[in-house]
Order: sequence, then structure tokens, then C-alpha cells
Amino acid sequence: MSRFPPLRRALAAVALSGLAACAPSPRSEPDLSGPALELLYAQTAYAIRKDGGLRTDTTPPDAPLSVDALARNFEEIAFFTEFSRKGSGRLRGTRRIRLIRWTQPVRVGVIFGDSVPAAQRDADLAEIKALLARYRDLTGLDMRYLPSGDVNFIVLVLERAEQRALASAIIDQGNFPAALAQDLWESRPSLLCSASLFGPGEDTGGIAIAVALVKAEHRGLMRTSCFHEEMTQALGLLNDSKSVRPSIFNDDEEFALLTLHDEILLRMLYDPRLRVGMSADEARPMLRQIATDAARASGAVIR
Repeated sequence: MSRFPPLRRALAAVALSGLAACAPSPRSEPDLSGPALELLYAQTAYAIRKDGGLRTDTTPPDAPLSVDALARNFEEIAFFTEFSRKGSGRLRGTRRIRLIRWTQPVRVGVIFGDSVPAAQRDADLAEIKALLARYRDLTGLDMRYLPSGDVNFIVLVLERAEQRALASAIIDQGNFPAALAQDLWESRPSLLCSASLFGPGEDTGGIAIAVALVKAEHRGLMRTSCFHEEMTQALGLLNDSKSVRPSIFNDDEEFALLTLHDEILLRMLYDPRLRVGMSADEARPMLRQIATDAARASGAVIR
């Protein structure tokens, strides 16, 4: 399925292998963990909601859909990325990319840290399975949850100490890309959640491995929002943009959950008229028609 070892088995093995002697240097930011980090995230969610963010309406009247906006927003989200990797390094900053999406069956597994109680695990799994059902309908992907066995899309639900232990163990074992350990170790408190994608190469556009990190210190709507955003971005919609709304692909956290707009973008991403590895210039002449058809399939009212 990929050049990496079976993902759940390998990650579970390194998670149990103990801490390595070395780890990447953390960023200069208060190193909060445990109850202090949980409190910070609760205060962050409260402040965002107080300012009108974390909305749960999916078809807001203050952000009507139009064919032109959908085509423009799709290009902004699907043909740019906030980060990229070459070899074992990592380049930061938004840059233009070619179309990326899954071209193989997607098997999703979940690894919970010991810090996550049973009742919360049940609630998280229910959310994940509900999202997968929506993704199947929107994309046509062969995509399902596997409670055991080899998978190529892992959702990690870990507290900060657990993600750093896993990062150190990955470094110690040495059979995963160093960038994955770096992502886990450097996921500073101000980064609410994240997704990491690995593939055979940008020109092919296929995704081989996806890892979504949901920080277990989150509670309530912010926790659910992390599942929605990171699992969706791991399907190939990689960018965030302040100009794109109503959408979860926006760092201001205005919307907490997948909107109708976002569902249409997913339909567009997996439209057979588009192909992996194509450029924005190649796709642009088709985007208005693809947006029109995707909106119609979603039952959207557009201008």
C-alpha cells in the first residue's frame, strides 16, 4: 500500500517502546501540558465563541454561495498549501502545488492515548465514523474505519506528553519519516490540531499516508472541530485562507464544522474531470462547471 511499514502496527509498537535519548528542539513557547493546557484550550474556545466564532450553521445567510466564489475558493484551498516537504526537510509558508488526493482505498484507524477515558473514546469514534460516512458520499472513495489491522490514515488522539513520547519513539525506531516525529514534537500549544500527509511525490499527486492529530486536551465543540478540519484536510484540501468562507478552511475559526460550502469543495476535489498532479492553470477552465455540478449534487442554492 505504501513504502512505509503498516501504519497502526508500527505506530503502536513505537508508542510502547519508551522514550528515546534525543528529540527535536521545541519552539520558544510556554511548554504547557496537562490541566494547564486543558484550561488554555477551554479559555481559547470561550474567547472564540464570544467573538462570534465556532459557528455551527452550515448554510449561513451572511455568506451566500456563488459559482464564481466556489471556483475561486476551490483553487485557493486545493492548489496551495501552508507547508510542504522535500526529502526529510520541511518548507514553511504558503506555496502553489498540484492537485493532491487519494487514489487508493483509505483505511482509517485511531490510536488513543491512555489519557482518553472510555466514554470520550466512544464519543470520538462515533464522530469519526459519522465523518467517514459523509466523506464516502461526497467523494466516492472506498473509505472505512478498521478497528484492527493495517491502515493508511491514522487519527491520533493524544495529550501533549503522549505525542512527544510517540515522537521520541519514532526517532528511536527510525522507520518513519523524521518529519512525522518533528510534526508531533513541535506541535506547540498554539497549534490547536494538525494533519500530516506523505506521498510518493508531488508530481503524482497521490496520498500514501495521512496522520491527523487531535489534541486530547480539547473538550466540547473545539474538539469536534479538530476532527472535522484535520480529517477533511487530509483528503487533499490542504490550505487555509482568510478569504474563504463559509468554511472550516480558515484560521480565524469562524466555523467549527463542515459547511455546505466545504462539502461542495470535497465533491469538486474528487470529480473525475480533475486528475491528480494537474496544475491550477489546467483545472481552471473546468472549475465553474464542476462547481455548478457539485453544488447541484449537494442541493445547494447558488447564484
